[in-house]
Amino acid sequence: NEIFQPFSSGIIYESIAILVLLTFTALMCAIEVAIFMFSYEEVTQLEKSDDNSDKLILHFIKKPKRFLATFVLSTTLFTLAIVLLFENLLEQCLQPHFIESHHTMLFIVKISFETFIIVLFAEVVPKLYATQNYYKVSRLIIHPINFFDTLFSPFVRALISTSNFFEKRLEGSGNNVTAQDIDDAIDITTSKSKD
Repeated sequence: NEIFQPFSSGIIYESIAILVLLTFTALMCAIEVAIFMFSYEEVTQLEKSDDNSDKLILHFIKKPKRFLATFVLSTTLFTLAIVLLFENLLEQCLQPHFIESHHTMLFIVKISFETFIIVLFAEVVPKLYATQNYYKVSRLIIHPINFFDTLFSPFVRALISTSNFFEKRLEGSGNNVTAQDIDDAIDITTSKSKD
């Protein structure tokens, strides 16, 4: 029995789509690190700059919740699309009888792809690069992140509102423990251990 189906143009298109989405995911993960690497002095320099890219970088530095909401929405959609496309690609490449009889093996292949390719090439490597080249990365990717911020604006606002709601709830239900309370507890514990 043959394992692979006859070659089709759909395989090429889906492979290209996966590569494009992996690239977008890598860019998003890189700027997630880069945007928070700026020192106070560098932020001050950005405030003095008339460059449009610098202004956008400063805009997202000063609105971290909005930036993170845009990042989470974008990367979640990209990752989900990559997974779905890869699964569809396997179905196009492999014969139906092979898929039916090798569920476990194909499940392992899918998980391996998602963990190794997506995590390593779309997250770890871009983030490592961004820590060393954060200004360059920020200037390169700030316009795409601004595009996605505008595109997903209603969802971004909804995500921020939900986040703020739970944040206020958690603050309201939290125990108000001060630093002095902690010091007193340590003193009591120490005195008891001496006794």
